[in-house]
Amino acid sequence: MSLRPAAAAGLAATLLAGCLAAPSSDDPSLLRNPTVPLSIISRGGADAMAGTWQVRASSPGYGDIQTLDFDTKGGGQHSVAFLQAGCDASGGCEAVTDGWLAEPLAQNRWRLTSETDESDMELWVIWIDDGYRTAAIGSPDSDLAFILDRKPKGGADRITAAREVLAFNGYNMAAFVTR
Repeated sequence: MSLRPAAAAGLAATLLAGCLAAPSSDDPSLLRNPTVPLSIISRGGADAMAGTWQVRASSPGYGDIQTLDFDTKGGGQHSVAFLQAGCDASGGCEAVTDGWLAEPLAQNRWRLTSETDESDMELWVIWIDDGYRTAAIGSPDSDLAFILDRKPKGGADRITAAREVLAFNGYNMAAFVTR
């Protein structure tokens, strides 16, 4: 079976347009290479993520977020609070909390919905260590990613492991802000 010339030309134009519209996988401005599959760890779950996590590294644009607090005790209603330092022009700083309702989608996957507007995003646990002390999390659309730890310092081996897992999943670790 062969295509008519007009159909073949249309198919070729469609395929070419698809190639032109797709971001290049080696574009250094991308946070994550979209051609690399994003994995999720099956260890842990909501209970392992519960509590306060210190942000040890973050994707660009999220450098002011200091902690994430996962509340998983609400009878199926979970939440995540992003605590950030907010400073004004005069140098006065205060902590600002941005709350999100967290609907469990599957093990280690949540849909977050802002408590202040209608925005939403997904958050996945890509890796967590055996002791549930260090985690690498990100969004499947590659908009954000964090390396989290229960403590603000220490655990260099676990932080390195989290960086390696994110890099393996296609993240551009040179773009991350490390604390």
